[in-house]
Amino acid sequence: MYETGYIDARRLAAASARPVAVDPGPGSPNGCIDATVGGFFCAYLEQYLQQLGISRDILDNGGLTIQTTLRPDVQVAGDRAVLNQLPMGDPLAGMYTAVEPGTGHVLAMSVNRRYGCDQPDCESVVLNTAYSQGAGSTFKVFTAAAALERGLPADYTLTPSNPYVSRVYTNNGRPYEVRAFANADVRTMNMEQALYLSSNTHFMALQDALGSVEGPVRVAERMGMHFTASSADQIIGGNRGSFTLGAEATSPLDLASAYATLAAGGTRCDPTPVTAVVDRNGEPLTGPDGKPVGSGDNCTPAAVAPAVANTLAQMMRKDVEPGYPGQTAAAAYVPGHQIAGKTGTTQNNFSIAFAGYTPQYSASVMVLNPKGNQDVGGQGGGMGAGIWHDAMAPILTNAPMAPFPPADPVLAGSTVPPNPPPPAATAAQNTDANTPTDVNSDTPGTDITRDNRFED
Repeated sequence: MYETGYIDARRLAAASARPVAVDPGPGSPNGCIDATVGGFFCAYLEQYLQQLGISRDILDNGGLTIQTTLRPDVQVAGDRAVLNQLPMGDPLAGMYTAVEPGTGHVLAMSVNRRYGCDQPDCESVVLNTAYSQGAGSTFKVFTAAAALERGLPADYTLTPSNPYVSRVYTNNGRPYEVRAFANADVRTMNMEQALYLSSNTHFMALQDALGSVEGPVRVAERMGMHFTASSADQIIGGNRGSFTLGAEATSPLDLASAYATLAAGGTRCDPTPVTAVVDRNGEPLTGPDGKPVGSGDNCTPAAVAPAVANTLAQMMRKDVEPGYPGQTAAAAYVPGHQIAGKTGTTQNNFSIAFAGYTPQYSASVMVLNPKGNQDVGGQGGGMGAGIWHDAMAPILTNAPMAPFPPADPVLAGSTVPPNPPPPAATAAQNTDANTPTDVNSDTPGTDITRDNRFED
């Protein structure tokens, strides 16, 4: 108005000194229920901001401008991918959750549900952050990371029996036994092969070599996992042999975030859905601590040593990329890209999972019945890897390939210790506090506890 001569300099100065008045239009009467894209992300965002100390009243009436991390293209691709496999409102819920490595920015939260309404195909719980079923063999990555941290290289070789009876982990004083299902006729393999072939017996023997479940549990925590049904200390105190087989209740967001730590070369970033919040006057909104809300990422460099993270990425590429017979996640491959990942299937097929990543994206898929136990059918390398592929293909196709850093030459296997490190405890000193759904016992009167979890 000043430039066109409608007002003079005095009126310009007076007007500039006053804050701009906001006349808000009518908001959505149902909040996130009416979100056209990302209803579950919207609900997660509201919960996240309230946990930071922003009241519901301020959220509704404060005239806030919130810059979120949602990528609409990633969200829409995830929605389509989930619905390609599972119709809206199916008893089985498919959750696709994407995170950006190196920042923790949550890019998408897809579910084959509508958020918050009262119809049969609706859900008011943010399933992407809920802890319900386990994630199966995706947890073998934590055992592999702990082994690499102990100096055991990728070509560390074991020849476990099948079935394999643990010499460290027991269940109520009875020997703890696991079986190999996939590639059951292959006994001798190194750690890298056992990871992409997903050998139960090898990973139980590897966890035996570590002597305690503490290493795998603590590295999982450092990567971004949280344990709610049992605390990390309880899992360690019970020395649960089943940890490497992924029996613990798992949040899809945690799983995507933990694998993002590996994608970022070992830097863990706490998941966040927001990058900035400003008030009606255009000033950064501050929380109870006086700091701007949602400003800056909360990252921890070297939560996992870069050498370990980079070596694991190269190891897990073989589960996805072509050329490795017996691999479990070939369905996730997007041609022209380097992709690392791991499949998972829990006992009785109550859930299946796939977690995969590139240097730029990390995403998890979990499929389960959130209302009760149900045989999902298939394994993580089927529907889980398929959803991941269908969600990421539109994002990666025609995008330049981002390479992973090379593996650490020592951890890749230039030196092999002649013997495993001695166990920290004997079987008689530990009990495996599995829940009934974690293991299947033999007929009454036997003294072997078998873990018949499917393997993918």
